[in-house]
Amino acid sequence: MITKIVRKGLVLILSGLLLPVSGVLVAQEPVTSDWHQFRGSNRNGSVAVDYDFSTHPVTEPVILWKKEIGSGFSELVVSDGMVYTMTGEMIDSISGREFLVCYALLTGEEIWRVEIDDIFIDVDDWGDGPRSTPAVDDHNIFCFSASGKLVSVSKANGKKRWSTDFVSLYGSTRPRWGYSTSPLLIDNMVIMEVGGVESMGFAAFSKDDGDIIWAAETITAAYNSPISVNIDGETQIIFANASKLFSFSPSGNLLWTFDMPVRSPMASPLFIEPDMLFVSAANDAGSFIIKINDNDPELVMTSNQMRNDWSSSSYKDGYIYGFNVATLLCMDAESGERKWLKRGFGKGSLMMAGNMLFVLSDQGAITMVEATPDEYKEVASFDVLEGRSWTAPSYSNGKLFVRNLTHMVCIDLFPDNTAM
Repeated sequence: MITKIVRKGLVLILSGLLLPVSGVLVAQEPVTSDWHQFRGSNRNGSVAVDYDFSTHPVTEPVILWKKEIGSGFSELVVSDGMVYTMTGEMIDSISGREFLVCYALLTGEEIWRVEIDDIFIDVDDWGDGPRSTPAVDDHNIFCFSASGKLVSVSKANGKKRWSTDFVSLYGSTRPRWGYSTSPLLIDNMVIMEVGGVESMGFAAFSKDDGDIIWAAETITAAYNSPISVNIDGETQIIFANASKLFSFSPSGNLLWTFDMPVRSPMASPLFIEPDMLFVSAANDAGSFIIKINDNDPELVMTSNQMRNDWSSSSYKDGYIYGFNVATLLCMDAESGERKWLKRGFGKGSLMMAGNMLFVLSDQGAITMVEATPDEYKEVASFDVLEGRSWTAPSYSNGKLFVRNLTHMVCIDLFPDNTAM
């Protein structure tokens, strides 16, 4: 089904239902790469585009499809004309299954699904099912269940290649709200926070067979995901766990650690080129930035203005955009000073394409906001989903992919581009 979002006087027409839309959208499609892992190709919630979103008004974006998919919080991952995500389905009131599912990008048609694990049932009723986002390479997908199974699946046919269980094999303890860390792919390795005993805190697994390539530290599994950065020509793998940052080389050598002024961040660390890291947590300390020089981290900024809960921030041209718990905020990365704020999104999330923020409220509304420190500048707003929407949007080649706890939707922002 293709559904038009019409500009003002403005309705979104979906299955006979009229929904209000406001603002001005933009024409033509930027050329971008796929969104093949948690927070995009660079793991920073941003994608580079060759088009300025703010300078040309409007065509008519359309909803290509909307589907009920089951319960979960995994991002929608895009690769080679397919959309992948994890979801859960209940069998009865006390049991169910978690799946990795492949959908056709243009139609939303389910291509295949594979069972990964028993469903995780949230004792606090925030939402059942998987939390982690899969990572995709040229041939395979790597996913992680909320109960601790890391699984490799073939892109071609959805067949399992291998799996490993963090609880039974490595002595890891499942966090209260389920395992949430998302796989990071580097060379022939799957990098994971394991939380196991006997120096199985962090580990690199072989893409080929799931064997351990290296492991280090003894920590308790939490809710953060590793990132990969390049500083002075050297790849570093960054983990944030409890009150400490860890940096490893791809071969597993510990490069440095840093005692954080915040505790237990759930939002992902954010790399600020060429040599800085931003970390934020929802506790009173807020956020900080360190500068790494010759593997020696130095604290250069602290601020209580930005306190990310589970929603991670994005960076552009000296400024950080993110959620101070439930308030959208722009912060100066050098001084830590707030530039502007906007309430009304709840505990939302965001991603950035070029100079445009795509902000998802926790009730399913998308708002396009120009990424500028000068003022809060809203470009367009439209409702696409209803209910608990805690998963950040994904973006690929002019299409926006959005999910809530139980549904997903694909929005074509540039339907007039015949290349699509």
